[in-house]
Amino acid sequence: MTVAIDGTTGIDTIQDSAVATADIANGAVTPAKTQVGALPSMVTVSGSSTNGSTSTCINIYGTVEVNQGSDITRATSGTLGDTFTINTNGTYTISSTQTKGASAGYVGISLNTTQLTTAIESLTNVSEVLARGYSSGTFALPLSWTGYLAAGSVVRSHGTTQALTASPASKFTIVRVA
Repeated sequence: MTVAIDGTTGIDTIQDSAVATADIANGAVTPAKTQVGALPSMVTVSGSSTNGSTSTCINIYGTVEVNQGSDITRATSGTLGDTFTINTNGTYTISSTQTKGASAGYVGISLNTTQLTTAIESLTNVSEVLARGYSSGTFALPLSWTGYLAAGSVVRSHGTTQALTASPASKFTIVRVA
């Protein structure tokens, strides 16, 4: 059954065992104001083939597949690589499928690191590593992480100085889920 929410629609609220009914004004509930029906903030990029020129272990992705919502800001720089800045406290899921190409190496996801020329497996602060794995070469390695991120956090696709392949199989997605 479809219910139209307008000024004549009442909802019951319970506080301290007392029940009260209140009317909801037109436009008071919209998809942007509720989780039901609202699109999540999400960024998906693919096709990495290079790293930042000064941030030599941070990947740069060539194709933006999805960029919706305001909770995540993606910035790309030829010198710094790609960064994904969290604008809203919340629970986020990050998935990354990375392909190293002909040679093997570590790939991963870093958080708030300042060691941008250090390979993901050599970061000295373990709290900066959200996920890490070893790619044996041409096979795509899937990684994922879900957890709380505070506003101002900076997430990166972090590997070694060897860039990922330009294949669409190299993909990075970050979504706010709550």
